[in-house]
Parts: sequence; structure tokens; C-alpha cells
Amino acid sequence: LDVLNQLPFNFPMIIRFCPNTVFLIGRQDINGEWVDGDPPLFARSRTTYICGKYGSSEDNCILQGGPNQFLGTGIANEVEVKGI
Repeated sequence: LDVLNQLPFNFPMIIRFCPNTVFLIGRQDINGEWVDGDPPLFARSRTTYICGKYGSSEDNCILQGGPNQFLGTGIANEVEVKGI
């Protein structure tokens, strides 16, 4: 998941998660390093986050752990989450 946070912002995209997969979201330690999993996803403008081919919750894409699974900067527009 960390590589997703390195993609350019405000570029329209679809981010598709593999079905039947648990993605572990970590937490920051006292040094600001992510431990026990990946950083949360940062909501991006003009982006659709979708589970499997059709965005069905039956495809079991799970973001688990951490205090937050998605973070926003307050300026993300046109964000859609399907089946996660």
C-alpha cells in the first residue's frame, strides 16, 4: 500500500484491490516510523478505490488495523470507495 501513497496527486485513477486479501495498516511509533503494517491510504482527488473487478464487498478486501485506514488532507475531491 505504501507505493500507492507515492503516486501523483490529482491524476484521475482507479486503484483496484485484490479480492480475498487483508491489508494490514500499521501505526506510527514514537519516531514517526510505520510499524505493524503499511501506512494508511491517503485519499486522492479523482480516485476510485475498488475491491476486485466490480467493487463488491463480497470480494472481501479488508483494510485491517491501525488507528485510521484512510487519511485525507481536507482537499480531496471526487473520491469513491467501492466494496472495501
